[in-house]
This record gives sequence, C-alpha cells and structure tokens, in this order.
Amino acid sequence: MTGGALSPSARALPRAGLPTEVVGIGAAVVVAPLLAVFVAWPLGRLATAVALPDAAVLDALAGSVLVAGASTIVTLALALALAYAVTRAGIPGRRGVSAACLSATLAPPFLAALALDLALGPTRGLGAVGVAQVLTFLPYAFLLLATGLDRLDPSLDEVAESLGAGGLTILRRVTLALLAPRLLTTALVVFALALGDFANPYLLAGGRPVLTTLMYARAVGAHDAVAAATPAVLLLVPGMLAALVCARRDPGALPLATVLAGRVPLRPAVALVRWSLAALAGAVALLLGAVPVLVVAGSLVTVPGRDWSPSLRHWAGLGASGVPDAVLTSVGLGAAAGVAGALLALAAAHAIRRARPPLARVLWWLALVPAALPGAVVGVAYLVALDIPASPLAGTFWILVAGIVFWRLPTALRTAADALGRVDPALEEAAVSLGAGLGRTYARVVAPLLAATAWSLFLFFFVEGVVTVGAVVFLVSPGAVPGAVTLLERAAHGELGGACALAATLLAVVLAAAAAARALAGPGRLAIPRL
Repeated sequence: MTGGALSPSARALPRAGLPTEVVGIGAAVVVAPLLAVFVAWPLGRLATAVALPDAAVLDALAGSVLVAGASTIVTLALALALAYAVTRAGIPGRRGVSAACLSATLAPPFLAALALDLALGPTRGLGAVGVAQVLTFLPYAFLLLATGLDRLDPSLDEVAESLGAGGLTILRRVTLALLAPRLLTTALVVFALALGDFANPYLLAGGRPVLTTLMYARAVGAHDAVAAATPAVLLLVPGMLAALVCARRDPGALPLATVLAGRVPLRPAVALVRWSLAALAGAVALLLGAVPVLVVAGSLVTVPGRDWSPSLRHWAGLGASGVPDAVLTSVGLGAAAGVAGALLALAAAHAIRRARPPLARVLWWLALVPAALPGAVVGVAYLVALDIPASPLAGTFWILVAGIVFWRLPTALRTAADALGRVDPALEEAAVSLGAGLGRTYARVVAPLLAATAWSLFLFFFVEGVVTVGAVVFLVSPGAVPGAVTLLERAAHGELGGACALAATLLAVVLAAAAAARALAGPGRLAIPRL
C-alpha cells in the first residue's frame, strides 16, 4: 500500500532533449496502455459484477472485522512500545531489535501460521488467526512508527521539560500529539493488511469464514468468480481509506526502505522505563526470530507437534511429484516478476517525469490504484476480467507475473520516482555538451546512478513472486502452481512437516537472492521498498 500527492520526483522534467526526456517519451507510449489493460480494465470488470451481499458475505465480513480489529489494536500497541524503545528510550540492543523486525519483512507471510500450527497443535479459530497476524504485521507497524518518531525533533521534549512538564505529559501532549497522523496511518495500514490476509485464516481459522477464504471458496472451490466479486469489493474500503489518509495527512509514510536505530537518543529514558522497554523489545525480537527457527525445526522431526525425534524424511519428500516443479515455478515467477517489475517501475517513473500535467497526474494516480487492493482482490479481478476458467489463458505463468507486478507497482513506483528525482540533469547536460550521444549519456551517466535502485526493485519483486499467496492463489492451474500455494495445500491436508520443509526452502531462496542483490548493488546501497 502506498499513497501520496504527486511528489517532485513524479512531476514533469522540463528539459527537452536530455536522455531522461527521450526515454520518458518512449516509456509513456508503453506504460499508459499497460496501466489501462492491467489495472483499469480488471477493476472495471470487477465493479460490474458486484451484487448485494448475502448472509454468508455478511457473516464473513463480521469475522474479518473482528479479527482484523483485534490484531490491529495489539499490533499498534506493541509497535508503538517497540518504536519508542528503539528511537527514544535508548535501550541496549536497539540495532538488534530493528534488524529482527527488518528481517521479518522478508519472511514469507505464512511462516507465522506454520509456527503456530506447530505450537498449538489442533487448536484453531479466529484467536489463533489474530496471533498470527500480529506476528506477521508487527514489523511493518514498527517500521512505520519508528520512522515517524525518528523524524520528530527531540529538542521539543527538552523545551517541554524546561517548562515544567513531566515525562507522561511530554509523551501525551508532545510526542503522541505530533505522531498522531502516523498512528492513524499505521492503524489503517495494519487493519487493511489484516482484513486482506489470506494465508493465516486459510491455515488457522478452523472453518470460521472470513472474506478472503470465502472469496477463495467461491472463486476456486465453486468456480464462480462473479460470486466472489462482492466480498472482494468490501475489502477495498479499508485499503482506499488508508491510501487517502496517506495521501492527505502522511504522504511520506510509505514505502518503507530504511533501517532505524542509527544514532543514540539525546536524552534516554529513565532506567526503569528503559530497562522495562528493553525487556519487552527483547522478548518480541526473540519471538519474531523464533518463528523461522520453529518452522525449520518442524521440517527436521518425525511428526511435528507430536514426535520431535530427528528425521530428514520431510526433506526427502521435496522430491515428490510436483514439488520440485513448484519450487522452480516460484523461482521463475520471482525472476520474471523481478525483471518485469523493475523495468516497468523505472519506465513508469520516466514516463511520469516526461509527461506534463494533467497527464502526469493521471498516470501517477492510475499507477497508485493497486495500492488499495489486497492480493485476493487482484486475483478475483483478474479472474473476472479474463473469464477464467472459461478463457484458454487460465492460470498461465504470465498472468501470475502480471498479477504480482501490477499489484506491487505502487510501492516500486514511489521508490523509482524518488531515485530518478535524485539524478541531477546537469550531469546529462554536461555529457551532451562534451559530445556524448543521448544513448551513451543514458548508458554511461544515468543508468549507473539508477543501478542500485534497479537491484532493490528486482529483489522486491523477486521476493513477492516467491512468497506471495493472496495475489496468485486464485490464478493457479495444474501447469503453474508456485511453491507457496503448494505449501498451503500440504499444510491444509495435514502434511505439516512437508510444508515446513518447503517453507524453509523458499526462505533460503529469498535469503540467497537478498545476499546476491546486496553484493551486486554494492555495500550499503540496497534499500528494499516495502508495503
């Protein structure tokens, strides 16, 4: 999710003849029809299929709002405590807490559900879903709030203290008052993410329907995508609200791409508060770190949850029919989405900078529309638009790629536009004045400055292609089933050890890709956009 008014990096660049201008002209010709076909058309078709919600939809809506609301409240409280501990309280180990949260954003969204499945055994219900959602979305909420707190001027606290205000008064009347827009943004973002969550309810709800699982039952189980349109549109409301709030009140909130806790606070909290927050932050960091450890451990035992004696039989099961193909499909999907997504984001940024208002603004907002869409909505919209399964295009590999790329384009576009805005046109002018052609100027001057951003965007889309479930689970066919979908199916059928082994494999793929992209981008230059 992302939003915001047209930033300076998204405005027209009035320098005709420069390489970015020439590239922008060609990019606009390509990007505009792509956005129309893959964004506007599916959403328009989805809107035409909406009907009045029936009793099943209303029941699922109630369950979704209940679990999403509860998980949002808990997540927001924990995230605020962690963010304050890292940025203001001066706790020891704050870099470790930030690293734990940042690393958790790279983890597949189903790891928490698998870990809870191992820990709770047969226990199911919306309570288990809520716990999994807190573990899944807490890192994003922490990064949002920590970024907001880190940008507040700490001298304001000193001024309030010099005027006689106590610690609680300063926290309530100064810090939280200034942080209010970011708190609202974070609450809406987490609520929208929780409402659109598919993996956790699918594995842990225990038959209690929520909107995303109801959509899956209708669109995939009953092969009736039109019947899934109404719950899909209901999921749009919180996402649209979050995007509007970000645009009007907190345009700098997203995307997330920074690591916090880089400096020591000027005035750390008193010892009692500091050590209390340190204990809480340490416990949360250990809990987040325990999730992938527990999943890996579950792949190395005989019967997860019952017989914990060591065994490699689940890893041997990765050679079973269809599993190697699923892993290769995930890697191929990630690679294709990485290349296509990075190129499209950079091309769209060029096109928006080249175009003049109002065309630039139209392109900008059209590219940001998917920010309000949960992955499940994207899947259903493509089902309705392509008339799957009646269409011969059903479930093809490139439909999956398109679903991922256009769903995550808003986050990538903001990153690409900001990077392009930092390219000084004077460098291009200097190269052209020295006799370099436009092609050589772009290849030797502009492209190297965008290389680190390109690798960051590639890794962002690659990770989404490997671990995303909600955007692709509606579009798979027997010829193109990613590993993440295979994993959910195995876990749902009681093959928990095999699901853990497959999850560990996908996690290893993601970590290897992150290490490779970091090496190629250069030390300290890889900033992966998030949300």
